[in-house]
Amino acid sequence: FQREYLGLWCEDRDMLVYPYSAARNLIYEGSEFPQGRTILGVDVGYEDGNGFCVSRSQPPNNPEIHVLRCYERREQKLPSLAAEIESLRRHYDVSHIFIDEGGIGLTVSKTLQQMGIPCQPTPKWLKRPRIEVVRGGLAAGTIKVVRGQCDTLVGEWGMLVWNEKRTDVDERYSNECSDAAIYSVLAHRGHYEHLLVPDAIGSVPWDIYFFNASP
Repeated sequence: FQREYLGLWCEDRDMLVYPYSAARNLIYEGSEFPQGRTILGVDVGYEDGNGFCVSRSQPPNNPEIHVLRCYERREQKLPSLAAEIESLRRHYDVSHIFIDEGGIGLTVSKTLQQMGIPCQPTPKWLKRPRIEVVRGGLAAGTIKVVRGQCDTLVGEWGMLVWNEKRTDVDERYSNECSDAAIYSVLAHRGHYEHLLVPDAIGSVPWDIYFFNASP
């Protein structure tokens, strides 16, 4: 983002975690999928901020995932977080909501369920494989972001570098939107399939598409 949009110096691109390219991954507003499976991913924090990512796909005939909106909110208390999630759910007709179970996420997701928000915690597993799913989609051009709706996410992708062991991003960088995008994108790729219930969209055999889709 800094280099391609602002003309500023940034870290060595070999060290960047996410291979985002505007030419390959950016689409204009109005060209995104108008309907399909729509997933909201939420990265829960407080001082670090809450990340929100809404993405949509149209399996089984299209391998693309369109990130419709991605942003963060800081110092958000639980009622405000619940209202934000509900607003996104209604506006984008979200079919599933996934919240990071790390840190306070598991407690937050259970509380939100009690408040009537139909969310689920993400399964806990190693971070690097989850990052690789998004990296693969960006490199292949199958992950698209809507211009003007995901500026914070694109900014993170242009700055996030690996930690010394290359197992996760360097913890000195803000990555709320990037993590929210991971939780949202992975649902389209079948990683949460055992948690999902049939969509109201129709009887499309999602699992056949998910497990055979290109990353």
